Amino acid sequence: MPAENRLASADYLKAARHCDVVMKGGITSGVVYPLAVCELAQDYKFKCVGGTSAGAIAAAATAAAEYGRARRGAGFGRLARLPDELGHAARLQSLFQPERSTRPLFNVLIGSLGGGKWGAVRAVLLGNFFTALVGAVAGLALLVLFFLHGTSDGFDLLTVLGCVAGAVFALLGATARRLPIAKRACGSSRKR
Repeated sequence: MPAENRLASADYLKAARHCDVVMKGGITSGVVYPLAVCELAQDYKFKCVGGTSAGAIAAAATAAAEYGRARRGAGFGRLARLPDELGHAARLQSLFQPERSTRPLFNVLIGSLGGGKWGAVRAVLLGNFFTALVGAVAGLALLVLFFLHGTSDGFDLLTVLGCVAGAVFALLGATARRLPIAKRACGSSRKR
């Protein structure tokens, strides 16, 4: 039986001893704490609970579960189910809702988390394909111009730098609409 299922249905009303808990910060610590606290809660009632960073979040959940034990006895059962509830990708992603102005950047971040570099590129292009295409044309034209010059006259330092600049401008052109500095430079289309 998985630990989450066992701890969700455990009897937490039999705890007779008392203890204090201090939880340190850190993402991995925050992931471990709910189930660790539920293990301890079968034998101990928590008197003083504290923590820092992710540990403070776990400490607040522990205090709420202890309060729930005193009232209904179900607080720690709910806490034991928390890692499974938050572990689903769709659930976790639904907790973060970007504002309209930052949604394209958020989609690029999510794309990069799910698909690496190509996921980010796909998110940029799918976010607003026409704007990305128009923005990238100037940089691509510069890249092609310098590349053709290099193939006919040889690749000197200026030609190589021109190709690199063209590639950089193509990338910036494709994503400039998503950068806050581009909004200030181009002006906002919305009236304030």
